[in-house]
Amino acid sequence: MTSPNSDEMKLRFQISLRRLLLLITALAAFLGWLRFEWIREVSPSSGGASVLLGPLFLVLDPSPENKQAGVIITALLLPCIFGVVLKPHAITLTLSLLGILAWIFWGVCGQGISC
Repeated sequence: MTSPNSDEMKLRFQISLRRLLLLITALAAFLGWLRFEWIREVSPSSGGASVLLGPLFLVLDPSPENKQAGVIITALLLPCIFGVVLKPHAITLTLSLLGILAWIFWGVCGQGISC
């Protein structure tokens, strides 16, 4: 016979496993979409990528300083954007929305300097 505490732990494990699977799925979809945008930007026959490529525009710039800044900004924004999946809360939702806005902002900046 299982104790109620054991059943509660199983339920918590199932919920955390579902959140982890949701995070992996969302991250895989996001990275696949970024890969599509990256190929579109680099391809000479394309019309260019959208602003949704975000700070990765800086990585395409030949300047080493811009490449480093693009990697650092991307590393800071990705946890903000996907944090709401791991810990659903009003604060993480706000951080996620701000992270998405910052991502788009850097995409607009990247198109503006035409990296």
